[in-house]
Amino acid sequence: MQQTYFTVKEICEQLKVDRTTIYRQVKAGKFPAPIKIGKLARWEKSTLDQFLNPQPQGATH
Repeated sequence: MQQTYFTVKEICEQLKVDRTTIYRQVKAGKFPAPIKIGKLARWEKSTLDQFLNPQPQGATH
């Protein structure tokens, strides 16, 4: 299965925040760190989904 990746610009548009906010939150450990692909920073869709929509502890599928 092929993974989908997002740029910081796409995340900023989705969350309506500035790129500085994203990187500040990453540095503070409050937002997932990007994956580096060469010099490019990208976030995996699955990682963002888990972060933005956390499952309650003890929840099962």
